[in-house]
Amino acid sequence: PEADKMGWFGGLAGTYVRNGANNLYYTAPKPTDAKKYGYQALAQVGYEGQQWFAGLAYQHAENVDGVLYGEKITKMNEVAASVAYSPDEVLTLKASAAMGFGIKHLPDGGTKSEKLSNGKYYQAVVGADYNLSKRTTLNGQLGYLQAGRSSDNVVRGGTLSVGMKHRF
Repeated sequence: PEADKMGWFGGLAGTYVRNGANNLYYTAPKPTDAKKYGYQALAQVGYEGQQWFAGLAYQHAENVDGVLYGEKITKMNEVAASVAYSPDEVLTLKASAAMGFGIKHLPDGGTKSEKLSNGKYYQAVVGADYNLSKRTTLNGQLGYLQAGRSSDNVVRGGTLSVGMKHRF
């Protein structure tokens, strides 16, 4: 990192969604086609040094135009942490983990929001960047996701990705 970009950082962001496609009332006696507000709030904090990067973020969303596992989401909380270490100018090792909780959705034809499966998911990603030159970087990541609680509703998946980035 550049010397003037090192140190502690933090940020807050928010979004308000009015009359979005998925901003439906989900409590009786309101009709299910009536519109309701939606919002997202995000807070993050971290540190970036010569060799280290570490960050932590929290997000809360309600009634935003979001879909997860094919379901209209009415409420979601997420926490994520990331860390990276660069032992030299060529190699950067990185890892991140995230957890979603309190996830609720509006079932098809339903008028009341319900937990989506057990309302949680877990995700982890590890990877590395290798600089071939100042403008070309190779990268690789290995990721895992698990959501749900029972064998009927559990979603598990993994991914392996490799790539190359070149700055012109």
